[in-house]
Amino acid sequence: MVSRFSDYVKYEPLSSGAKREIVNKRYYHYYDLVSDDDRKIIDARDLLTDLERFVEDNHLDFRGIDNTIKGKISRILLDELLKTTD
Repeated sequence: MVSRFSDYVKYEPLSSGAKREIVNKRYYHYYDLVSDDDRKIIDARDLLTDLERFVEDNHLDFRGIDNTIKGKISRILLDELLKTTD
């Protein structure tokens, strides 16, 4: 298994049709990485869910951040993730 983004979101290449597993901590998710012409397709909503769970579990203040800002955060995180998998 290779950590490509952070200590809290880990990705594992799985065979076609394999399903996501959630193990141990709530924000440790394992995803399929779907390859199509060397592109990786990742659901940004799951990444945002991981972020929200990490913030909640670590007692950080996420109140007052509306959905527009959450959307921007998820896009930034997804962009960073895709940069590290190239």
